[in-house]
Amino acid sequence: MLDSGDEVWYYRRVNDQSWMRYVYTVTRSYETKPDDAAVFDAIGTGSELTFYTCVPIGTADNRWIIRAKLDMSQQVFYPTMVESYDNMS
Repeated sequence: MLDSGDEVWYYRRVNDQSWMRYVYTVTRSYETKPDDAAVFDAIGTGSELTFYTCVPIGTADNRWIIRAKLDMSQQVFYPTMVESYDNMS
């Protein structure tokens, strides 16, 4: 359900209280055939993100592709996030 202009945030743990937050903006969202291998090709400078899933749900009839570009990254501090992350199962 992501559309052009929507943000996607990705967090990478740095240490016990620090995370890197990467903010991506969706640039394109489209449907393609399952044999369209071009969706796996590298695009741009390497700062892009590609999500894909099968559609309709439960089939492999087509693929839904979402492309996003990196807008920003910053170190953030969330001490309580570590506790939540460590307790995920």
